[in-house]
Amino acid sequence: MTLDVGPEDELPDWAAAKEFYQKYDPKDVIGRGVSSVVRRCIHRATGHEFAVKIMEVTAERLSPEQLEEVREATRRETHILRQVAGHPHIRCGRESCLTISQRRWPSQKRKPELCGTPGYLAPEILKCSMDETHPGYGKEVDLWACGVILFTLLAGSPPFWHRRQILMLRMIMEGRYQFSSPEWDDRSNTVKDLISKLLQVDPEERLTAEQALQHPFFERCEGSQPWNLTPRQRFRVAVWTVLAAGRVALSTQRVRPLTKSALLRDPYALRPVRRLIDSCAFRLYGHWVKKGEQQNRAALFQHQPPGPFPIMGPEEEGDSAAITEEDGMLAVG
Repeated sequence: MTLDVGPEDELPDWAAAKEFYQKYDPKDVIGRGVSSVVRRCIHRATGHEFAVKIMEVTAERLSPEQLEEVREATRRETHILRQVAGHPHIRCGRESCLTISQRRWPSQKRKPELCGTPGYLAPEILKCSMDETHPGYGKEVDLWACGVILFTLLAGSPPFWHRRQILMLRMIMEGRYQFSSPEWDDRSNTVKDLISKLLQVDPEERLTAEQALQHPFFERCEGSQPWNLTPRQRFRVAVWTVLAAGRVALSTQRVRPLTKSALLRDPYALRPVRRLIDSCAFRLYGHWVKKGEQQNRAALFQHQPPGPFPIMGPEEEGDSAAITEEDGMLAVG
């Protein structure tokens, strides 16, 4: 199954991936992630099909020497993984992707390693990768990831996203996100407050796991007690719950009321209003529309005959008398 191709799925240019294009012929998109795109490709020499994962590792133009360093580091990493492929701590899944599993973490509480999916990385993890003197990161990064997951579940999209990964990482470093409309119009301020306190750039100001569980978002209503219902009452509650869910689903499909400000701002944004405007305009100016080659639209705006023309009068002795236009108009009048 192929996916629709968007602007973020563009292939790299020939200069940046010349070696790849010489060996493989890229085809349709078969998968898409936050920071990469998977395409089906065909080996030019053998005709075998493969899946290639395309990632934008850098946004700026690198010199040929720097590109060669990146290629050499990738080859070295691949060579090491192939050499240790039979090790019990390396698992090969169905999709032939190799992952290293470690039995234990380093003894220190603060971790310096750069690991994780880019969209869920906390700012302190990125700082560790850029500053060798950084003290490292701790459990606070898990609370940041919880905030990203909660945001994604409620909005349907991650808080930090850009097709250029370097810009997405900059958004994470600055903690730059927003509760945009219409996804967050019907969300409570309580859950927005929880997400804001989880996505704090400073880990010292970020909520801990205990503090997050004490947030009002997780608190039950005061005085609420479990109901002791009979089977008949439980069935009735289930029926009313299903009916209420249906009402809620239908209410989301109804057209929202049109406000005067929205109509004045962009009257052609709504299809029914656009059709109404066009139909009214056609009723006013429809006679201007040329309906055939025989129709003369200029005649619609004429209030008098186009020019002088002879009006034949009664014949006199072998000669026809010509009446001028002015005399003819007086005679008619």
